[in-house]
Order: sequence, then C-alpha cells, then structure tokens
Amino acid sequence: MSEEQKKVHKFSTTMDDFVRFLVAKTDDSKCPGCGSKSWTVIGSDETQMAYRMVTPMRDGPTPTYLNFFGIYCNECGFVRQHVARKVKQWVDENPVQEQLELEEISDDDLE
Repeated sequence: MSEEQKKVHKFSTTMDDFVRFLVAKTDDSKCPGCGSKSWTVIGSDETQMAYRMVTPMRDGPTPTYLNFFGIYCNECGFVRQHVARKVKQWVDENPVQEQLELEEISDDDLE
C-alpha cells in the first residue's frame, strides 16, 4: 500500500459503518427511477473504505469541495449520493455496540 493510500480523510468511513448508516436512515428506501429496493454500495470490500466522490461547489468566494458516498440501484442503475460529513457525524454518534462474549458455564459454576 502506498503512502498516499495510507492517508485517512477526516470523513473516512468503513463500508460496514456506511451500511449501518444506510440501514438506520434509509432501510426501506425505493429507487425513484424504477421502485426497486435493491441497492449496491459503491466501494471496495478489499480496502473496507466506502468510495468517495468529490465535487467542487462554487457557492462563495472560494471553491468548496463536498465528499459523497454513493450507492446505485441494481435494476436501473440510478445513483444516489450521501454527503460524507453527515455519514461520519452519524457514525460518530452511533458507535458499534460491542458484543458480549458469553463464557460457557459448567454445572460446577452453578453450585
């Protein structure tokens, strides 16, 4: 992995966290193009980072860049984007709950 690939962006989010966001916020979402509920996250399971599309905005004296995460409809290809800072904000406010590891209890422990 190159040094450039090792740099982490302030809005970096894992694929799993992005999927958690989508389930929490848009779980029953239908495609506005065809009505399908089947979506694919644009990203890579290999790097575990959701793909980020960057676009400039010119709503002020200097260009501002917005980062997006994307998904596409499996039926018609409609692409939907979510602003990365909102995804990251939700992920930070909703950390993964640690699962308890249950130990096997023997009959001797119950006496």
